[in-house]
Amino acid sequence: MSLTSILKDKDRKDIKDWFKKNFPNHGLDAGIIVPSKGTHAGYWGEVGTAFDYLMRFNLERINNDRLRGGTSWVAALGKHTILNSLSQSTKPKIRIGYKLEREVDRTEFMDFVENKFQDAVEHHDQFMRNGKVTDDLVRASVFLAKLDVTVRAGFIDANMDNIEQDKIEELKELLSVVPWDKFKAKKYCMLNPTFGDGSVLVGGADADLIVDDTLIDIKTVQKLSVTRDHLNQLIGYYLLSIVDRNGLGGEFRLKNVAIYFARYGYLWSFPLSNYYTEQEYENLADQFAHIVNPRFADYLKSDKFKALVQHSKDITSQSGSYRITKQSTPKCPYCGSNELTRHGKTVSGKSRYKCKKCNRTFSTDVKPG
Repeated sequence: MSLTSILKDKDRKDIKDWFKKNFPNHGLDAGIIVPSKGTHAGYWGEVGTAFDYLMRFNLERINNDRLRGGTSWVAALGKHTILNSLSQSTKPKIRIGYKLEREVDRTEFMDFVENKFQDAVEHHDQFMRNGKVTDDLVRASVFLAKLDVTVRAGFIDANMDNIEQDKIEELKELLSVVPWDKFKAKKYCMLNPTFGDGSVLVGGADADLIVDDTLIDIKTVQKLSVTRDHLNQLIGYYLLSIVDRNGLGGEFRLKNVAIYFARYGYLWSFPLSNYYTEQEYENLADQFAHIVNPRFADYLKSDKFKALVQHSKDITSQSGSYRITKQSTPKCPYCGSNELTRHGKTVSGKSRYKCKKCNRTFSTDVKPG
């Protein structure tokens, strides 16, 4: 499960009713600037994912000195999944596609995926240096979007090597109308931020980006309209950030939620204070946690959890901070385990880790070497 799947679950009417009662949607409508050249969901989805990559690339470039968090690609996991799966086969020919409708030479296809991915990396790096949007860069973004399909849908795109010129032109148009000045961070920019304990609460949640005190979701939808689902997701992310903040993470403080409507070149922003005060949001975050995951929410309020929080504070007060140096072996400050996974960064640049043993997350002062 994840926040998105929970909000879309037809059986969770209780959550939808709760959002509707506490966060009324005032809506939004206007005319389109960059219409889609395609007519089906597959086309729209691929263009949307490719645009997300291109948007991330330039956000990295214009906010380079203020960037927080990871810049890894889902496509990298897609490439690894494809190559790992095909390398275990001994068949000279394999079938790909949702319905396994296309047969390809296994070795040649593996080489193609590896080479095209490396091309995408090179085009990205070149763009970081010169800021020029070339057809090759845009074409690479579509290829990365096709790799995403393997991760998100579980199959290999049958048209991996077919990138229509219409998509290239449409993506360049979408980039041309972005008001980049509104995405230039004054303090920090986070790409695909997660919410620590809040994300654990719902089985996973990562937003598109945070620029200073605004959480932004990117949409390439055909209609300029803030739907009930859009609003639920944005407010849901904010509430999860509070759940995390009440634990040990969530150092940032959000004041606004926003949606960038890519086909309209329009950034809709909404002050969170228009609904409630910070204290009222604290209470609502607690309600939301208990509606979504009562057992975990109760754990967050338990004496055991409070003891873990206090233990961490004691460590901080005794040593100034829980610090991992390049020479030291990282250990969980709660249970002492060294079975950890990297968990991004905080907005202040500290590395974050997640303990495999107790599932707690924590930050450090420096990135270990």
